[in-house]
Amino acid sequence: MLLTRSARRVAVANSGLALMLTGMLFLLLHYHLKMDHVNGMVLITLVSACIFEVLLWVILRQQHKMEKRRWEQEKVLLLEKHRQTAVLEATVAERTHKLAESLMQMRALLESSNDGILSVDVDCRVNFLNPAAEIMLGVSAEHVSGQPVGQVLQVGGRDGLPIGPESGLLGEALRSGSSVRADSQTLWRINHTSFPAECVATPIYVAQKMKGVLLTFRDTSERIEIDRMKSEFVSIVSHELRTPLASIRGVLGLLSGGKLGGVSAETKPMVDLAVRNADRLSRLINSIVDVERLESGQLRLQQVFTTSSEIVRRTTEQAHALADEAGVTLNFAVENMPLQLDLERVLQALMNLISNAVKYSERGQTVTVMIKSAPEAVHFSVTDQGPGIAPEKQGKVFERFYQGDSSDMRGKGGTGLGLTIARGIVLRHGGRIWVESEPGKGTTFHFSLPQRRKRKPDDEIGLGLS
Repeated sequence: MLLTRSARRVAVANSGLALMLTGMLFLLLHYHLKMDHVNGMVLITLVSACIFEVLLWVILRQQHKMEKRRWEQEKVLLLEKHRQTAVLEATVAERTHKLAESLMQMRALLESSNDGILSVDVDCRVNFLNPAAEIMLGVSAEHVSGQPVGQVLQVGGRDGLPIGPESGLLGEALRSGSSVRADSQTLWRINHTSFPAECVATPIYVAQKMKGVLLTFRDTSERIEIDRMKSEFVSIVSHELRTPLASIRGVLGLLSGGKLGGVSAETKPMVDLAVRNADRLSRLINSIVDVERLESGQLRLQQVFTTSSEIVRRTTEQAHALADEAGVTLNFAVENMPLQLDLERVLQALMNLISNAVKYSERGQTVTVMIKSAPEAVHFSVTDQGPGIAPEKQGKVFERFYQGDSSDMRGKGGTGLGLTIARGIVLRHGGRIWVESEPGKGTTFHFSLPQRRKRKPDDEIGLGLS
């Protein structure tokens, strides 16, 4: 057995000590005991052997202790290694389980989605198709996997005829490396039938390298049918209700004015009430038509050059009688400036805000209208001294038919569509509208319109009115 470095040092030291003791014993025997050389050498040899055995035992015991200590240290290290290995294996197993669960959840989300989801590789070959896509396209994922995407579906080209999707959305996404969206796209099935859809093609990257494209599409047939029905309804309201209502209003006006004969004192209030309700119904019909036209994008802006002073003059003419009847004072603070906008529609929006402010003001209070310039925009605001709007309700004031909850507010009339229409007109101009209010301290409605337009007046703008 090889000795360790410490054991070798101990052996060398003990051998030196044994030689020194042997020498001293030889001198002692020779000079004091007068033993002859042979007997002395024998005795010395026996003594040296004993000393050597003792020293060897000491060395071996020291080595045994050191080996035992080293073995214990190695045992501790081995146990720690096993513990760390067990912890690492448990961590790997846990993360593998979580990853498997995450993949299962992701697959479940993809498969449960009502939108069609189709993914292709960089060669435009199909590698995934969810159940919704299978239903919409009339194919089986098992049968089309690995096939060129052109054998699964095609898209409508500029002339409406079907072309391969690799020449349209998917190809554009692969070439540009960014998402491509088509809100109005026709998708053709392999059986030569088609359906309208909203599509988004998004590149798939792994380690910053493009691996394919994910195509998400939604069948919009039902929504288009609903829009068609809404358009028909608006058409019916416009043509079938306005004409008879105008006739009814005309007759009631003549009757109320005494042009069709005298009206008794008992009947006069009822006739006047019918006239007011006919006017209110007419305003409601006009408001519904305006909202539907704004939402469907059928409203076209007729932009003209005008001034803020002209807006104030026209607004004063329309709002004077309304404010006088309510006992409210109108105050204008206007910075004169040239403007380019749809004058009639902006007046409609501003009058809706003023009418709303007057409606919620008490007699003797003031409604302030401000028009001032802003960087590349013009800023309008209408401020009243009314009861204000609670913070949790401020986000609802532009919704359809939203009015104050209290009964006294319901009695002030209105269609509940004025703010919705104002918002639609402002958004159609590319502007923004918002409200600031504190309960008990009044309300201010703001809207700003850009004066350097970056888009054409007829561009479609999402209104979010529904």
